[in-house]
Amino acid sequence: MKRTILAAACLVLVTVGVPLTAEPESPQITIPDAGVRFGNIFLPGLLQTVNGQSEGWWYMAGGPLMIGGTALEIDYALNAADPSRQWELGVSLPAAEIGVAFEAYSLYAFERDFRNQYAAPEERKPREPLLDLLAAPWNPAVVFDPAVISVIGLLVVPYFTYDGVAAMGDFFDRPSVSFFGASVSPGAGLALEAVFALALNLFVATAEEVLFRGVALDTAGPWASALTFGALHLGNVFISLSPDVSALSPRQVAGVVQESVFALSFGVYANILTENDGGKLGKPIAVHYWNNVFSMVLGYLQGEGVGGP
Repeated sequence: MKRTILAAACLVLVTVGVPLTAEPESPQITIPDAGVRFGNIFLPGLLQTVNGQSEGWWYMAGGPLMIGGTALEIDYALNAADPSRQWELGVSLPAAEIGVAFEAYSLYAFERDFRNQYAAPEERKPREPLLDLLAAPWNPAVVFDPAVISVIGLLVVPYFTYDGVAAMGDFFDRPSVSFFGASVSPGAGLALEAVFALALNLFVATAEEVLFRGVALDTAGPWASALTFGALHLGNVFISLSPDVSALSPRQVAGVVQESVFALSFGVYANILTENDGGKLGKPIAVHYWNNVFSMVLGYLQGEGVGGP
């Protein structure tokens, strides 16, 4: 649900932000009509295909994934996070996020291509390949940059309070734990959660950074990018990620407000990283990715992670 809103909001930013100036005599990239721009939300790649770019056909696979995943998320939310329906969350999150990643990259590729054809050579920003962006969290040159590794370390520290460490110890004393509704041993649950977090967040971090640092930052400016990034996390109040926490409960509301304030602060820092790196997205994606991975896995050990326990 939040993902559809997020993609639609950024499409509006692109539509409003891309300058409708006179086209050059031999334009390579043209602005499609409003129907195509709106249709790109549901069928990523339309912006590319109407401009004769064959890469758009690859992105179109994201449309059904995004719609199907979002529909499952809505069904899960409407059933008040019934533990027996946890499987819906486990299926819907990857499907929706992969779809949004294709949507985000389609918008980013169009925006960068269009702007670069008007800009002076020294003002052009790189249009990084999608596979390079997905691999950024595992690129040593990116991860071990002081501006990245130091922040990742600071983001992990709050989980190691006295109560947090005690909760992680209690996790392994349980006879069994839940992983999206399945009862498994604590060791198996931790392994499954880690694999799920490592895979899912490749698409989560890439999609959100491409949208907010690759599109919104260019079209609406740093403050609009950061504020929108923080505000859109408020949509998580309708989707409980753990069977122990009910959607719209005071505990859920407090957690989502805290998450949104953090997202706003992170958005400001990610904008600085992006601008200082000439528009490259590897560093903000890496920080975003490892923060999400550690928060999911450590949160799972403390009883509030995605899918259980």
